[in-house]
Amino acid sequence: MIEQQDLKKWEEEYRQRLPTYECLMEEAEHTLRAGIDGAGIKIHNISKRIKELDSLKKKALGKEYARPLNDVNDIVGLRVVCLFLSDLPKLEEVIQDCFAITEKDNKILNKEYHSFGYLSCHYIVTIKDGFSGTRYDSIKGIKFEIQTRTVAMDAWAAASHHLEYKTKQDIPNDLKKDFYALSGLFYVADTHFELLHKRQLEYRDNIPVPLSDSSVGDSLEINMDTLASFLNEKYLDRPEASKPVISRIIGYLSECGYNSIGQLSSALSSGEEAFAKLEERVRERSSSNFRYSRDIALIETLRIVDENFNNISQGTPGIYD
Repeated sequence: MIEQQDLKKWEEEYRQRLPTYECLMEEAEHTLRAGIDGAGIKIHNISKRIKELDSLKKKALGKEYARPLNDVNDIVGLRVVCLFLSDLPKLEEVIQDCFAITEKDNKILNKEYHSFGYLSCHYIVTIKDGFSGTRYDSIKGIKFEIQTRTVAMDAWAAASHHLEYKTKQDIPNDLKKDFYALSGLFYVADTHFELLHKRQLEYRDNIPVPLSDSSVGDSLEINMDTLASFLNEKYLDRPEASKPVISRIIGYLSECGYNSIGQLSSALSSGEEAFAKLEERVRERSSSNFRYSRDIALIETLRIVDENFNNISQGTPGIYD
């Protein structure tokens, strides 16, 4: 049992340590975000927090910790919300590369099969010993927590938190059927997001090449994946295209009656020479090695050869953003 005088003592110590916790939190987020970017993992967000004094006090008293600031491992916490189930093991590799893992609790694998419930992977970590310098001296050795979960898990956790049912015994029998049915919908959403993601990757891998070949392009519909692949193939030496602009182009092409990659390829081929002269004039005026990006090269070429496309696309806000 924590004595009142001890309680006041570690409350004051907590306040003194706050700058150190803030430093640890910022450094941990920076390191984690860099690792995720380096691994090429797309995520929904990273959130961070320092456990507030009242919350820390409640946890310490509930578990009867003698030294709360040493015994509580999640005073500093980060949460990574990813898009797909297959991202979770990738995130674990990033965490392992960036930090020293001292504990791991996979609440996804350990969960009862009939309850989606509160799902996430929890890691208790520290800054690695290899990090040296004054910025690390005060934070090395302090344990903190990183949680990883999917968007669906995060949405269910947020909604179910407000229902305030911590265990299945808390749920009234009259509500259990609806509770587990709703939980199951989130589970189905998570698994089907993953299935859709895998099918998307398979579709992209199976797009035939070269798309400029009429025997291939004439039978290939125009969509985000085929048009992106076509731009990468046709304009490989140019800066990459913007996905939002590609999406806008698809709308223009549909309005103008372009239904296949082959049809688009033929139109672009007829305007290549004129486009090259246009780009050269722009380059001469700017006195630089200016080159249009892949998406804008397509737009400017079609504006030359297709009056309808030119009329539709002219003056569209944000097309060159």
